[in-house]
Amino acid sequence: MGQEWHRRLAARLLCAVAAVVMGCAAMPAGAHPHSWIDIEVEVLFDGAGRVRALRQGWIFDETYTVYLTSPGGAGRKQAPDAARLAAVAAEMMGNLRAHDYFTRIERGGERLMLATVETHGAEIRDARLIVSFELPLAVPADATAAAVVYSVFDPTYFIEMVHATDRDAVRLVAAPAGCAAKLRPPAPPAELKARAAALDRNQSGGDGLGAEFAEKVSIRCGAAP
Repeated sequence: MGQEWHRRLAARLLCAVAAVVMGCAAMPAGAHPHSWIDIEVEVLFDGAGRVRALRQGWIFDETYTVYLTSPGGAGRKQAPDAARLAAVAAEMMGNLRAHDYFTRIERGGERLMLATVETHGAEIRDARLIVSFELPLAVPADATAAAVVYSVFDPTYFIEMVHATDRDAVRLVAAPAGCAAKLRPPAPPAELKARAAALDRNQSGGDGLGAEFAEKVSIRCGAAP
């Protein structure tokens, strides 16, 4: 697919989603990132005490909420109906499927395989689009011998994705006693921050840029995460 495809991955994702409802309208310019998504994650455990899935909620900023849900883009604000919201969620999941839903999960330094999202939905809350989905692991992961670590990020850093700070953004569901999660914020060097700030919408810092700005959450059972 080539470097050009990688360079435009995130922009194409947003355009493809927007095209379902109103076509790819002109987007705001400026330095990276160009859009912001707050995320909420429920870490789901199975009956054997293993991590089986991440239930994610992506909360889009208000500007992109309008672009993605209103016919004609930001100039025509219109409350989306249930069918429009369902189309947005379905299109987004289809686009993200080949890219692991912008999610990386590791255990003991080894990347874990993910299964296909089957359950998803969307709603508007406080003027912001929230797309939710359940992302299963191909094989449930034991978090006792080694931590299960996940990160959610756009590889190109076109979109900044961070856990919401105004709520309990990481929750363990049906976890055994002694399990805990710890969020580690990114610490990119100053020169990398400057590099990202110098990029406009049509430039790319490469697929490794987003990982440098990604938060990591460690889940461990029976020991410190």
